[in-house]
Amino acid sequence: MRLSHLFPPTLREAPANCPTEGLAWLIRAGYLRLFEAGWAYLPLGKRILEHVLRLLESEMDHLEAQRIYLPPPTTLSSPTPWDTLAQAWNESAPASPLVATQLEAVRTLAQRDLQTYRQLPLIFYHVSPLASAPWEGVSPLHLTQGLVLESFALVSAPTALESFQRRYLQAIGNTLQRLGLPVRLAHAGLPSALSPQLIWAPYPQSHSSILHCPQCPYAAIEAFATFKKPELSPEPVLPIELISTPGIQTIRDLSVFLGLPASRLAKAVFYLAQTENESPEHLVLAVVRGDRTLSEAKLASVLGARHLRPAPSEAITAVGAVPGYASPIGLKPGVKVIVDDLIPRSPNLVAGANQPDAHLRHVNFGRDFNADLISDITLAEPGDPCPYCAAPLVKASGLPLAWVTAPGALEGATFLDENGQSRPIFFAYFRLSFEALILALAEQYHDEHGLIWPVPLAPYAVHLVALGGRKAPHVIEESERLYGLLQTAGISVLYDDREASPGVKFNDADLIGSPLRLTLSPRTLETATIEVKWRHSGDTQMISLAEVIPQITRWLKEHQTLPPRHEYII
Repeated sequence: MRLSHLFPPTLREAPANCPTEGLAWLIRAGYLRLFEAGWAYLPLGKRILEHVLRLLESEMDHLEAQRIYLPPPTTLSSPTPWDTLAQAWNESAPASPLVATQLEAVRTLAQRDLQTYRQLPLIFYHVSPLASAPWEGVSPLHLTQGLVLESFALVSAPTALESFQRRYLQAIGNTLQRLGLPVRLAHAGLPSALSPQLIWAPYPQSHSSILHCPQCPYAAIEAFATFKKPELSPEPVLPIELISTPGIQTIRDLSVFLGLPASRLAKAVFYLAQTENESPEHLVLAVVRGDRTLSEAKLASVLGARHLRPAPSEAITAVGAVPGYASPIGLKPGVKVIVDDLIPRSPNLVAGANQPDAHLRHVNFGRDFNADLISDITLAEPGDPCPYCAAPLVKASGLPLAWVTAPGALEGATFLDENGQSRPIFFAYFRLSFEALILALAEQYHDEHGLIWPVPLAPYAVHLVALGGRKAPHVIEESERLYGLLQTAGISVLYDDREASPGVKFNDADLIGSPLRLTLSPRTLETATIEVKWRHSGDTQMISLAEVIPQITRWLKEHQTLPPRHEYII
């Protein structure tokens, strides 16, 4: 490719308010442009994308996954596997529109053409734009469309999906680590063998976070992170006591008023939960200790709720509770009580009395109230002990790159087992966001001058620069000859044939980030040499024009190989 023909020209400055350095370099160098609906991958960006996809396809081959093309997606009438996970990144965000996927098309294929257990397991995958990009709201950009790799594993039973989930995470993680990204596996749901999980890359500018352990592999998105909860010292259970607390309605005010730490208080929060599409909402009371924050994502997960919203005051008073002074004590039927697992081990708490301006002292679980469900429903915080090794958890910002959801039944799709009995087909859903991946790569591979691509990723391995312009026709002639020889040798080359100053050409070479820059000038031709500069190190040397093709071929071959593929659990 001649740089004079390459679209678009480079930019001297990044767009205003560009949120990350890596994205700024991608835009300035002409790899992509941003639109309200999504990204446009321009010629340089498309070449990067193709290199990444080639590596991913190799890993999909190891999984014996089959690539297919599917019709354009339609919005589903029921939640997709992504909906719950997407909401977990930002609990305060309103429910997003249902994500459109090709699940309906996969269901139809299974119904029509999958008949017996001998055809299982199956893994399909495809690459396409997806409306409501899966990382919308958790990245520096809020796009409404993204390019994704989607996979569906179809199996005969949920237990068969555990090995698929592990192998898929290995395959994607293998690719990302071979590309030089420091990725980590994080839980994206309540811990279980088949809980949703994601592959995450550090990204300081993102407003999504995980909590992870610096001493062991544990990591989870913030909304679902767990921690080792303390075993409290035993103390005698005291008689319950009504106390006057006029105008005291918040945990902070109550703590100050009574001179007690928040850990000695109980916090009650009412919600309306909907578990199915057409089912009516039902009232839920969540009780946590006053020093902890409720995780709405955990609460929705343990309830199996597809939608959760704060309960209005009339719903609260209807069961005998008083807003600001509520507790689970003495409620009328019609409310489901969920308590955090710290509550049963925390004796003699202060809780609302369900009457205005009053609280109850020495409230104890089991004696004064019970629960329909006891579960971990509180947010972990930095510094809390790791649930496995008790080391303090650390908070970090990053981008979710790939996801694996929990398994589900493929509604209406069945197969005949070895006994001729009809059985439901189960599936797991996998997704990788190319936008998040490209952002993470650009953040990993740049310096203060521009992008720095490793050879396997680079859009062009060589950036050929000719200096002197019309005043040096012998340089132009030799550059054209070398441009042809490099292509004949199978070396991808971007040839800067423009009438521009050396400074402009060198700046653009650094900006675009090809691994090798070759520079021909009147001075180098006097000695029949060419200047070679490695972008990643800045090292330069002069080599003979007679040796340039074999030397460049040898160097690129040495740097072409990625770290070997291997099996591991991230």
